Amino acid sequence: GFAAEGAKVTISVTKADEAAAAQAMVAAKTQLGTSLAQLKLTQAADAFVVSAEGAGFAESVKAVLAVKEGVDKNLVQVFRVNADGTLTPARTKPTDVGVVFNIVEPGTYVAIEVDKQFLDTANHWSNTELKFAAAHLLVEGYPDGNFRPEGTVTRAEFVAMLVRAMGLEVKDGPTHF
Repeated sequence: GFAAEGAKVTISVTKADEAAAAQAMVAAKTQLGTSLAQLKLTQAADAFVVSAEGAGFAESVKAVLAVKEGVDKNLVQVFRVNADGTLTPARTKPTDVGVVFNIVEPGTYVAIEVDKQFLDTANHWSNTELKFAAAHLLVEGYPDGNFRPEGTVTRAEFVAMLVRAMGLEVKDGPTHF
């Protein structure tokens, strides 16, 4: 929804129940585990529910979340749990104290450390950057579990990465080049 200019919105954050957190982790494994790459998912913080009273969100709200000890905050992605159980990523960035992310609407959120290791990048100079990009859903790699870091990036792959990096919404319909 949209808030009228000058309207007040009260936002509250509460801990989500364990069942919601477990369901989110299962959804993450289903959505993110689509290739043969090694995928390790760790709940990085308690799942939480954001509720809003008033006119609704006119703009996204920036939030900072501390993550559990031992979690690599560079690999943490915050997701909103949709009504159908699927996950929508929130724009997430690491900070000194944890991660900062945008809340765009009320709902249940979960922070997950997404540690994706492509089969062909463990000893590659770009491994750390590729793991960061995969954790933040900028790159997916190939279904065989490889990334092919020395391969040529196609126009379609470049556009896909650009769209994901900019957080653009993909719509169905005819495309014109």
